[in-house]
Amino acid sequence: MVNGKFKGGKQIGKQKWLPYGSSPTAKMGVLDKDGNPGIPPTGEKAKSSSGETIDYKPRSGTFAQTSLLDSDTVSGAGKSRISKENLDAVGGVLSPPIVQRTGIDSYRVLDGGDALASTNARGDSMTRAFVTDAQGASSMVEQRAAFRRLKPKFEDSPTPMKVSRERQRSQKLETDLLDLDTIGGMSKADSRLAKAMAKSDTLSVIPILKQTGVDKYEVVYGKEAVASYHQARKLNPNLPDRMRAWVARSEEHLQAMKRQIEES
Repeated sequence: MVNGKFKGGKQIGKQKWLPYGSSPTAKMGVLDKDGNPGIPPTGEKAKSSSGETIDYKPRSGTFAQTSLLDSDTVSGAGKSRISKENLDAVGGVLSPPIVQRTGIDSYRVLDGGDALASTNARGDSMTRAFVTDAQGASSMVEQRAAFRRLKPKFEDSPTPMKVSRERQRSQKLETDLLDLDTIGGMSKADSRLAKAMAKSDTLSVIPILKQTGVDKYEVVYGKEAVASYHQARKLNPNLPDRMRAWVARSEEHLQAMKRQIEES
């Protein structure tokens, strides 16, 4: 940005701007300092396609991005429910805690205390968590609450998994940022979950997918979340046409993910 103007379609400075997919209402997106796509620039309110106004104030957070925190700086751990063996097999927790900063180096759990307790019980000195402020807390926690009310099920299909060798070799539990049109196997959207997503700059519910081909994925857990995000984009057209998801790296990894969902 030079004198408050864009130069050559890109912002010059700490943040970079780039095309954000085929959606006519989400042509531009933002990369944070780590190169992770974030929220397009908007005002404090966004107008939905139906004319409804969604209260929305963009911040620096990105979709389904977590921070690595010292475990002893986070209070509010619940009951350990996930076994060490499962955490090792999966690579971590599938539903990271949502925490709010309470001091310079202190945080309080708002949701996911059991996940924190499980990693603490394994002896982890660091924990991954969604870090939010007072403004973003309510919509992130509401997403989780609305999703749980749906009583989601882990539903695999007979479609064979086709995973790249690179993914098979990976030992890290990391989310993939995927175009929505590459994800199949959705169910009915939930209006309450969709509205919570529309008001947030972070999706605190992360679906689990399996890869079935080149740029083809199928939802095995969280079908309602993917469908609700499509609905959220109608309420807030500024939301990008991509979302983060866990993608299983093998059949064994997928089954370990299923066991963690059942344990937690």
